Amino acid sequence: MLILEKIMKEEEVGKLIRDPSTRLIIIHGPSDSGKTFTVKNALSGMNYIYMDEKDYSINGILKKFQLINDYARYMNIMKTISPTGVSDKEIFVSMVMKKINSMRDEVPILVLDRAGRMGEDILQFVPEFVSRLMETKLKLIIIYSDDDLSPNARYVFQLFRGEGVKEMIFNRPDYRELRDIISNLGYLIPKGVFAIIYSRTGGYISRTLEALRILEMKKFIVDGLFMKPPTEETLREVLSLLYSGKSSLQELGEKEKKVLLYISLAENGIDAFDLISILDMREDDAINILDMLIKLKYVDEDGNNVRLSRVEMARDIESMFSSLYINSARIKMAEYMKSKGRKEEAGKLYFLAGRLDDAYEYLRNLGFEYYEEGELGKAFELLEYTLRIRYDEDVAYKILDILTLLGDYEKMIGIAEKLLMEHPDRAYYKIKYAEALYNTGKYREAELIFRDLLNEAKNDNDILYDYIALSRVLIARERFPEAREFLEKSLELSRKINDTRNEALALRLLGNIEFYMDKIEKALEMYKKSLSLIENMQLMEDIASLYNNIANIIVEENPAEAREYYRKAFEIAQEHWYVNLLQTLYHNLSIIEYNDGNINKAIDMEKRTLGISIASGRYDLELLAITNMMDSLFKRGEIEEQRRLTQLAMDIASRIGNEFMENFFRGYSRVLNVLEGKEDEFGDEVKVLENATPMYRDYVYYLYSAMEMWRGNINRANEIQKESIERRLNNITTDLIIDMTDLVGFLLYENFFYGNRENEIKRFIGIIEGYKNLGFMRFVQCRLNISKSIVNFDDNSIKIFSENVSFLERENLRYLVGKVKTIFGLYYARRTGDRKILDEGLKILRELNMPGILKGYQLAFSFNL
Repeated sequence: MLILEKIMKEEEVGKLIRDPSTRLIIIHGPSDSGKTFTVKNALSGMNYIYMDEKDYSINGILKKFQLINDYARYMNIMKTISPTGVSDKEIFVSMVMKKINSMRDEVPILVLDRAGRMGEDILQFVPEFVSRLMETKLKLIIIYSDDDLSPNARYVFQLFRGEGVKEMIFNRPDYRELRDIISNLGYLIPKGVFAIIYSRTGGYISRTLEALRILEMKKFIVDGLFMKPPTEETLREVLSLLYSGKSSLQELGEKEKKVLLYISLAENGIDAFDLISILDMREDDAINILDMLIKLKYVDEDGNNVRLSRVEMARDIESMFSSLYINSARIKMAEYMKSKGRKEEAGKLYFLAGRLDDAYEYLRNLGFEYYEEGELGKAFELLEYTLRIRYDEDVAYKILDILTLLGDYEKMIGIAEKLLMEHPDRAYYKIKYAEALYNTGKYREAELIFRDLLNEAKNDNDILYDYIALSRVLIARERFPEAREFLEKSLELSRKINDTRNEALALRLLGNIEFYMDKIEKALEMYKKSLSLIENMQLMEDIASLYNNIANIIVEENPAEAREYYRKAFEIAQEHWYVNLLQTLYHNLSIIEYNDGNINKAIDMEKRTLGISIASGRYDLELLAITNMMDSLFKRGEIEEQRRLTQLAMDIASRIGNEFMENFFRGYSRVLNVLEGKEDEFGDEVKVLENATPMYRDYVYYLYSAMEMWRGNINRANEIQKESIERRLNNITTDLIIDMTDLVGFLLYENFFYGNRENEIKRFIGIIEGYKNLGFMRFVQCRLNISKSIVNFDDNSIKIFSENVSFLERENLRYLVGKVKTIFGLYYARRTGDRKILDEGLKILRELNMPGILKGYQLAFSFNL
């Protein structure tokens, strides 16, 4: 990762753009620090596609890539051929990627500017788009302001790190850098004058340009040249002018102000010649005014279309007019938009002007149109406006459906709760409120509402829905006997009313219960029964979910067959863009890649899981993805990334009330403190975990063991980890084999200095060698080979070690490479007198610059032949 603390020259950006090894450039920093200006200058003369916030919608992206007609035509064909099997989202993704692939030689660079302003509906596509684009020849530049990010956008953009990715951090320019920028824009300003400008604007580029406009309005500057000699009197005039508190907008004439007001009301710009009739102006006057506004950089032009150069200027413009005049202008502009077929802008302007009946008609109809076109973010925005004008049940239902599709359950809670309070007789609002509570982890509250709904249910379909909904909540609360009871009733009722889909769903949920209770064969039987009911139906999401569940069951017994089930599920999820399932599959596949030794690929997949989960609000998977990345990140020596993700996990767990995960990561944070050389002790978090499920109790062993290791107590650390492994030996799993492999390495280290561990080491190696799926665990095999080369030390040991450590080096596992080189190097040095391998290992551990690691391996650092 490349971090440049101060960078304003476009040649620095250009160097990265021209670097063939760079696939993605992330440029960020505070607003108004010259990011866009610098990138555009660096791209001068190159072919590129530029997008900003006005393009961040499905329609906007299709328009940018000239795909609107193709998309509409294809959707109509597909809906005729396969009305239930088509996915708007997957078609959208596929068409855009196909277009990009076809034009990558012609336009090799894509720029996403102001990316922090993406809505949630587009943000959910970003991790998948970026991962696909990284596989093409196209270079991607993402630009955003740090102070312009939603929490979800912040998390998503922080995921893109690694090979082929460069990060550039901009700061606001200092005095010299700002002078260079202004000079490049064609201004020639004396030093004394510029010093006053800089003191007034503090280095903000937009404020500096505003100051230059004021001086242009007063004719101090003409065509970029400062016209007066910089005498003391001139400098006093400049000082007085810039510190008077007036903006250059206020210095404009009334006609100029009115032209700017009407341009500001046109959200997507307006034909310059239409302004003449709207404002009843002479053509020459209008053209002269526009020329001046363009020259002063208030207005941008694209052919005849004109728009404000900066959206945030609109507020300053409106402050110069009375509300009566502004509303009159809004109505006039709304009528113009109406005549041009720009219904969305017309509706919003009618709304803001208080013409609510007109606004209602336009916003409602257009909101429904956007919904049908898959523009969920825009549909939500317009329908929310509509609902504020007056209550409309169809609109309320559609809003809740949109939030369900977007996975924005936090927002749904607020809207559904308000609708329920105002209309308590509407069961649908109660259902959506309960679903939102369930999906945000508020299980107790959701259970109360679903029980209430069950008591009120009047027909078999409603009763069946409530049975299944309640069973989901009870499974989440680990109250399996009660959940089973509701699912048995669901099976009976679904068969009675011939509802095959819900019968299959009930069987699947029963399979989940059996799985959670370690009744693996029974779970597999349930999943296969469920699949047999729907495999020939067009219930693709249900089928893919069952493929995933079956793979989860058989992965320990038959990894190869499990991989095939995962593959089939993944193909369906990608084809139909089932975002929730896609993120689950990325997570499951990452585990297989980890076991196969593809650590970088495993981390990449978990990052995709995390990115999609953040964008879609799946907090449970966010936590799972972070948990799974921790070990890999540590083995790569990326402690700072662990710290960042630990804080993120604590925030997420706290937000959804998952006290166990919050306390685990709180404990892990304390381990990181000790690793970084800060004294710390576990608090109440360990007591909370000790009273939780077996999984969390195993986490306690891990936390204590790690804490002791980084304090330098290797004997105690190994005893704690050994106790955890002994407890689980009755059910040997892949996770247990991985933990055992880690322990063998630490036991070898302890044994070198203290002895008495040989029998335990050989016993654990025997268990690992006897594991039925060891052939599918390349990562474990590699480390096992190194451990055996130490235990059975002979002339061939150095060859075995070299072959296997090179694999770890290729995966960039810096800490792990340092650890195994240190441990093997100790034994090798004692046998041969050669410290080379040991010193290489110690050098890597020292370079990680972690006091805890130095303590943990203090015996090795002090070892002498």
